[in-house]
This record gives sequence, structure tokens and C-alpha cells, in this order.
Amino acid sequence: MTKWDCISSWKETVLNSQEQAGSSDKKGTILLIDDADTIRQVFRRILERNRYVCSEASNGDEAREWLSTHSCDLVLCDIRMPGHDCMRLAERIRRRSPETAVIIATGVYDVGLAIDSLGQGLAKSMVLSPYG
Repeated sequence: MTKWDCISSWKETVLNSQEQAGSSDKKGTILLIDDADTIRQVFRRILERNRYVCSEASNGDEAREWLSTHSCDLVLCDIRMPGHDCMRLAERIRRRSPETAVIIATGVYDVGLAIDSLGQGLAKSMVLSPYG
């Protein structure tokens, strides 16, 4: 799978998730969490072109702080990052805001962990990160 196949798959998963949530003309708010600026910027551009409102966090601690004062419809989170890890963050989101969907972005080597998070009900879906 190429980097662009991953981005296309990611875009389809996120946009379908928001459509299933019953989004009307007003698009939802999405929190992008990844320690790689490039990944956040690419995903933000794609989502904003599709009229979503995006916020960003570069690690789990920033995301946790942002989520303490804001709400969102969807969190797209890299599974491996500094600070508060994705699994703990997803658990916290599930407890405090069960209506917020979490999609985990993972590299090839993290697929088992991502599948575990799906099995535990922490994430709605997972996508393969284009930058592994």
C-alpha cells in the first residue's frame, strides 16, 4: 500500500464516520493528534476542504488539555506519540464524552495494538498511517 492509498483510505474512513453520525450542512469538529506536523497539516487540509472544523494537538498531553475545555465530534489520534498515549487518551474520551468517535491512525507495526483498542471499545475505527 502506498502513502497515497493510505491517505485515501484515511479520508474515506473519517468522512464516512462523520456522515454516519448524521452530519448536516454544518460539518463536525475534529481533533487531529499526531506528533508529526506534516501529517497533521495534510489531514487538516483534506478535512477543511470538506468543510470540517479542525483543531490540532502534537501529543497526548496537549490533546488532554484541549479536551478539558473543548468538545469535538471526532478524534483522529496517532497510536504512538509522546506524553499521554493514545490508549489512555481514548479511554478518557470514552468516559467523559462517549458520543465522541475515536479513530486510531497506526503504522504497520502497531496494528495489533490498534485492534486491541477496537476490541475494548476505545476506538470506532483504525486507519493505516501513510507515514508508518
